Amino acid sequence: MKSFHEEKLSPKMRMINGQSTESLESLSDELASNSGGNNSTNEVASRRGRRKEYNRYKRCRALYDCEADNEDELTFEEGDIIIIMAEETEDDNWMEGVLESDPDRRGLFPSSFVHMLTD
Repeated sequence: MKSFHEEKLSPKMRMINGQSTESLESLSDELASNSGGNNSTNEVASRRGRRKEYNRYKRCRALYDCEADNEDELTFEEGDIIIIMAEETEDDNWMEGVLESDPDRRGLFPSSFVHMLTD
């Protein structure tokens, strides 16, 4: 029996924080091909899979409600957790992130509206 380190990784398999992303990809494929079943259950499982892949990023908590003025901005409410995708943007006072509760919502937001979390 080969140890994990002795096995060759397939070109499709990647590592994030020492863990294979293969399970995330297979979960995504499985959910996409599953035509039957409860859509809300599939959506929750899909979000959980995506949430795990963001665990290496910094997070912050919204101090105030924020309504996006432009398409590339993020709307959120006080207390929402935002996963920071880019701390540095074209504007020094803005960051880019996704909502932890809804990773499909991504955009720029003012850094003064959030408090950085230490995990």
